[in-house]
Amino acid sequence: MKVNMKRIVVIVVSLFAISCGGKQEKSSTLESRNFAAERETFFSGLHHSPDEISASLIPGLVGFDPTLLNEAASFFHYIGNDVKAASNLGIYLSDLNYCVLYKQSTHTRKYFDAVLELSKTIGIEKTTLDFLATRYADNIERNDSVKLVIDQLFEKSTAGLQGTNRERLAGIAMAAYQIENLHLVLSELESLPENLTEEQAQSQKLLLQYVLKQKGKFEITHNFLKTFSDPLDPNKNPNYPFFDNALRELIGAYTQLIQSNQEGQDKILHMKNNPALRDLKEKTNNLRAKIISND
Repeated sequence: MKVNMKRIVVIVVSLFAISCGGKQEKSSTLESRNFAAERETFFSGLHHSPDEISASLIPGLVGFDPTLLNEAASFFHYIGNDVKAASNLGIYLSDLNYCVLYKQSTHTRKYFDAVLELSKTIGIEKTTLDFLATRYADNIERNDSVKLVIDQLFEKSTAGLQGTNRERLAGIAMAAYQIENLHLVLSELESLPENLTEEQAQSQKLLLQYVLKQKGKFEITHNFLKTFSDPLDPNKNPNYPFFDNALRELIGAYTQLIQSNQEGQDKILHMKNNPALRDLKEKTNNLRAKIISND
């Protein structure tokens, strides 16, 4: 009887071990599939990012405002840390695109140089960056050609990290890039006069459409960054909590904004009279301030 009991115990333990092993394997496989799906969704969306913001920030809408941008000369503050470099690379990529859009060649040069230096910090090949720098110098008087060079620089600094051990930095750069774009668009909206011309009213509508569409973009970036988190080992990704909380805040603000928009688009069009839009702008600017901080 004792022998039989021992056999039963061994069998039960063995079955339990096999069962647990099976569950762990299934769990691991599911996590792997989820990561692959989030990764693919994130990187496939990067190829359209510069064009999307360019189509929304219409040149001449309000006029170029350099005070909206992070100071280009501050890039050296971010070089010592790859996460800080990646996040401010995202800020500068957005600012650079803004300068090109308004054909501000002097400012474009400064932000191009800042992006180059931060791209080096996150590990983009020097030969690639030197090639793009040369192409930029050769086409500096042709804005359309400069735009193509900058689109390539954007691709190398974000989508170009796919398949490397620095993929997480692409997610961090994109989170900041999206925050800076939102900061610029919301600032453009706020600066519109009370009495709009027909052209300004159309521009306002396009800017607002851009703002509303960004909720899904932030969710994609957030889901991508979550695939790198490890709740059991916070030290594995010490910067994750900031970006996790930042994107949660924005997505939450968007939920309120979209709910208010369901009551009619006319209500949301006026920044000063819409608490949900003001709240989104305040959260965006607060997060941006933390990213560009020298601390």
